[in-house]
Amino acid sequence: QASLNGRVKLPEMGVIVVEYALKNDSGQYECWASSAAGQEKQIVSVVVYEQPSPPVLLQALPVSSDAVYLLWKWLEHGDTSERVDNLTISFWKKTRETVSVYTLRNKKNESTTRVLGLQAATEYMFTVSAVNDVGTGPPSNVKSAVTLQSNPSAPVNLQTSSISSSSATLTWEVPASPKGIIRMYELRYRRVSDVSVQDDIYMNITDPLFPSNDMSLSPLMPYSDYHVQVRACNIDSGQYLWGNYTSITFHTLASRPSLSPQHIEVHAVDPFLLRVTWQPIPILAQNGPVRFYHIMYANNEAQQLGSDKVNTSVTTYTIKGLFPWRYYSVTLAGENEAGIGVCSDPQGAMTLPIAPVAAPGNFQASANSSSNVNLTWKALPDDTVTCNITAFVLEYRIQGSAASWVILSVPSALFSYLLESLLPWTWYECRVAAFSHTLISGMG
Repeated sequence: QASLNGRVKLPEMGVIVVEYALKNDSGQYECWASSAAGQEKQIVSVVVYEQPSPPVLLQALPVSSDAVYLLWKWLEHGDTSERVDNLTISFWKKTRETVSVYTLRNKKNESTTRVLGLQAATEYMFTVSAVNDVGTGPPSNVKSAVTLQSNPSAPVNLQTSSISSSSATLTWEVPASPKGIIRMYELRYRRVSDVSVQDDIYMNITDPLFPSNDMSLSPLMPYSDYHVQVRACNIDSGQYLWGNYTSITFHTLASRPSLSPQHIEVHAVDPFLLRVTWQPIPILAQNGPVRFYHIMYANNEAQQLGSDKVNTSVTTYTIKGLFPWRYYSVTLAGENEAGIGVCSDPQGAMTLPIAPVAAPGNFQASANSSSNVNLTWKALPDDTVTCNITAFVLEYRIQGSAASWVILSVPSALFSYLLESLLPWTWYECRVAAFSHTLISGMG
């Protein structure tokens, strides 16, 4: 017959049902059968299982950047109803509420495990629960652990914020996966044309900012490509954990050429022309492609007389329209997109001479006696001198005579001459000219 509380029922012959079984319903159940021949019984042991109690979580130890070692123990309570089939490990980030769970199947006798697939340098909370057919028991006590730091990913958003001809400022942000606390950045850079690793310049930023950093590079070469790499570093127990590099290449601006054209030579071609030749500005001193050469020339008083510019395919230039037997100085400079650069030291030469083109000035004759005439003159004006005057040539004869001229040579330092032994009361015609012995035809 049914029990008084209605939980024990006999739905049919040979079947007994205990509804809403409780732990106290565990025990020895006897089933009696009777007939005219007598009685017989069968004893059955029934155990009612409940959700199992949890173990005691003893330790949560980080063993790597993505794994934590858990250690627990079971309490000795001698309760046969504490059947355990499996275990579940629950864990979550301290800063988040999302809980991850995984099951250790057929591990009821285990007391350790490793939780894998965690994030580096992150604090996690852990519990352990026991599982049987009835369900999952309550969680154990909570233990926390911080995973070890690891190598960070590469910094992000590396870019230039300013560029000049001699410097650049770069900025970057913390790696997307820092995997710890970034303690240092390493920056290295070099000119792209410098292919040797030894040409890299290294800089360590030991007090980095969050979330972004900047660094100025100086001095740099004008109009040059530079390759820059930056990587981050975590430090764990004295071990440096370097991440991968992120890279950028940038180009500095041009600046004015720092040298002038080289090996400048100036030669006289004739009395009116000078030829200038030179070698190009060295590549490293151009500071950007040279577009023009400027040629400037001046007289011996440093008064600039003219200038011109030619493209870089030309390394020879002829200065025209000059005056004979004059010293001219020539300077050259290169020009690129930033402007005109350093001027060369003056290089000079004299144009070739020609016979004097002017006569001595203020030529006068005066009779001193019946047989003497004193002749005087002045030197040629400086702006008319076209050669080295080495003498003055005097010529005289009786006026209206068909006779040849009497020719006299007077040193160039003298500007007077006394004609003697002339005929009394006679008109003479005289003339004077400058003369240069340095020319084949040196008569002016």
